[in-house]
Amino acid sequence: MSETGERIKKRRKQIGMSADTLAEYLGVDRSTIYRYEKGDIEKIPAQQLPYIANALKTSQHYLMGWVDDAEISNSNDFPKIMEHYEKLNDIGKQEATKRVEELTHIPRYFLEIKAAHNDYQNDAGEKEKMQEDIDNLKRPE
Repeated sequence: MSETGERIKKRRKQIGMSADTLAEYLGVDRSTIYRYEKGDIEKIPAQQLPYIANALKTSQHYLMGWVDDAEISNSNDFPKIMEHYEKLNDIGKQEATKRVEELTHIPRYFLEIKAAHNDYQNDAGEKEKMQEDIDNLKRPE
């Protein structure tokens, strides 16, 4: 089972939502929800994730495993943002996307990255892999 699938199932049960209700909200079959949850569909379509998060009253970050807290304080932000975004023409949508992308380069807006550990840190090959992972986490300045 994938972490995302596990989190979808866990959150769905936390809020008392049936797989049928989630499936109806997303416009997919119930079997698709079960396949997401079991990890049979490993790569949930990126465009579907915001809708899953919204239906489950959580964040995409939680579903992806980037944060541990399923509760979100501003659960109404995504629909509000999408409402404004949908009013834009193609040029406006490109500009909005560009500006949001720019925010990802400003440290004060970064998500905190969860730490990990490795039980084989004394192995030279593992040290090299860990350093590569650390280098990949560094954001451009």
